[in-house]
Amino acid sequence: MLEIEIVGRADLSRVIERRLVDNHNCSLKELIKQECPKFREDFIPYLSAFVDGVRFQYSDWSIVDLRRSKSVKIVIEAGGIEVGTVAAIISIVLAVGSAIYAVMSMNKLNAKAQQETRQGSSIYDVNAQGNQVNLNNTIPENFGYFKRFPDYLADRHVFYRNNIQFVDLILCQGVGQYQRNNDHSDVYLGETPINELEGCAVRVYEPGEEMTAENSIENKSWYCFYSSTQVTQSGHTLKGVTTEVDQSSQINPAVVFNRDSFSGVYYTVTNVVNAGCAGVSTTPIYTEHKLDLNWEVGAYFSISGSNGVRMIGTSDSDTVEVEPEDPALTNVTIALSDSFTTVNEVIHKSWLRSHNEYEDEDQQLIVEAGDQIRVIVTKRTIVTYTKQGGTSGPRTFTDSAENQVVSQCELMNVSYNVVDDVEFAELTVQSIEFDPVSFPAAPVPPAGALNIETSYECEIMVLQPIPADYPYSDNGLYRIDSHDTSTGVYEVSRVDQSYAVIPDWVEFWGQGVSNDGLSFTLDDSSTHMSGAYAGPYRACPVGAESTIFEYDIRFPQGLGYLQDDGSFRDLSVEIEIGYRRAGSNDEWTTTTRTFTNHTNDELAFTYELTVPTAGNYEFRMRNLSEEQDSTRALCECKWVGLKSVISTKNKYDDVTVIIARFRGSE
Repeated sequence: MLEIEIVGRADLSRVIERRLVDNHNCSLKELIKQECPKFREDFIPYLSAFVDGVRFQYSDWSIVDLRRSKSVKIVIEAGGIEVGTVAAIISIVLAVGSAIYAVMSMNKLNAKAQQETRQGSSIYDVNAQGNQVNLNNTIPENFGYFKRFPDYLADRHVFYRNNIQFVDLILCQGVGQYQRNNDHSDVYLGETPINELEGCAVRVYEPGEEMTAENSIENKSWYCFYSSTQVTQSGHTLKGVTTEVDQSSQINPAVVFNRDSFSGVYYTVTNVVNAGCAGVSTTPIYTEHKLDLNWEVGAYFSISGSNGVRMIGTSDSDTVEVEPEDPALTNVTIALSDSFTTVNEVIHKSWLRSHNEYEDEDQQLIVEAGDQIRVIVTKRTIVTYTKQGGTSGPRTFTDSAENQVVSQCELMNVSYNVVDDVEFAELTVQSIEFDPVSFPAAPVPPAGALNIETSYECEIMVLQPIPADYPYSDNGLYRIDSHDTSTGVYEVSRVDQSYAVIPDWVEFWGQGVSNDGLSFTLDDSSTHMSGAYAGPYRACPVGAESTIFEYDIRFPQGLGYLQDDGSFRDLSVEIEIGYRRAGSNDEWTTTTRTFTNHTNDELAFTYELTVPTAGNYEFRMRNLSEEQDSTRALCECKWVGLKSVISTKNKYDDVTVIIARFRGSE
């Protein structure tokens, strides 16, 4: 799969638009025409193309073969491009109109309420072009009159206010003083003078001039911010709490119970395109994931869908034998499973009960039926042979056939013995209930096969369904006592409907077998609800300290619930923000914010957080609200900014400083 990204030269780390393409058995030029039917060659001067990090001129696009490539990056170059042209390039390069709204549109606030659903508006993204950071380089001394992009003295300070994006730039023009126009008509954004742009402001400070609340755009606008490279405009999605995890929606799920704990895995699949002489084919690549319920320790939840069987033991040879003295009985010998012979061995054996007959005090015959067991016998016939493989020499092949029979039997008797530290059980059942299994006929090797060998395998597995009088099914209500994120193991306690721990519940019944049909549902009254954490991420560069921090929260789709009449009703999202000294084991200091609205306009917020003691802090966030399944619910929440004030310097000797503020607008 090939990834196409659109970025701007001003900020190469910020992805404006991204797309994954399955079919890329073509040249770069063919791919652009395939994905962008309206692409025009007059855009070429404004674009650069990189394939797997290597730049190619337009003249070479037709010969760049993408069959083995993994990424294509289109860079929109700075310098004299009008806003409308940039918007058109983004739109046409990826052939999606949403890019115009996401990058170039403005947000129309305070629109009149309408009874029909309108297209939600986006926040204008300020994209100051051309300036750059020149760390440790010589400060320039400029003479004469010419266009020059001033260098950054600090990171761009991006923030949101009243749902409008602003960018503050602190720039160094160079050593000494400069002649300038008082109305800043000689300061340009692209080809447009600053004084002609609504919402843009500039302040120029002579060498050694002190910046104050009175002579600045805004008090403290000269503060130098550091923007975390781990929390960018593309954002970290803060997903709400998932109240149900259903294995039926997962690929190859498996959950295994182990006494009072469980763990599980599932897979995601990615199809990799292979291009060869025989054509194009796909290979599925499976990625394993640990089961993660995303619920806190202390949360109450229920399990349903358990298969209700436990593993007694197995054998890798044919250990089935008809009782010599009584052909009506058949013996099956197995090695007991680890889960059967561990801590609660006595409990395990006490619930594997054999058939019992006795006379009571009145000489009445009492018959106690044995527990039901499930005996699975698999017999396999394997044929191995070789065939000539051309210049590579002989190759070995294997074909097999198998017969499997499952017998549900009453346990007539059970006895135990230990051999070489392995505990075995001999289980006796009625022969009439046990279905014999024969080896299947051997597969016929193809013509020309050599060195033909036939072998046989037998596997026996004995399971026990949960007895009718066993007090606890594995389906029920539990409490999370611990969760090891490295192993994915959850330790739990069984609780009753009043959430009190049931002391005589010791373990899950279904140990030693894999469950693939479970559902985990968070209890309605559980207060331990939260989504997964995003972070922690450093707010300061390594070695720096701060007491003032900012974080940005964005709702790209808006926030609200779409009603039948096209209007929106209120919907709320609660976010938890936690911070502590970076890399420490300190307790997290947390605070929460709740967002409520009824709009499909894009929303964004910036909040300041001040700590009493300066330090290098790390932050994390999570969504405390329930995840919404309905497409009518607009509640996607993103963490799109993390900043710290690393300098409050308000005077620069020997150099001219420019502070500019740009405001998103039409």
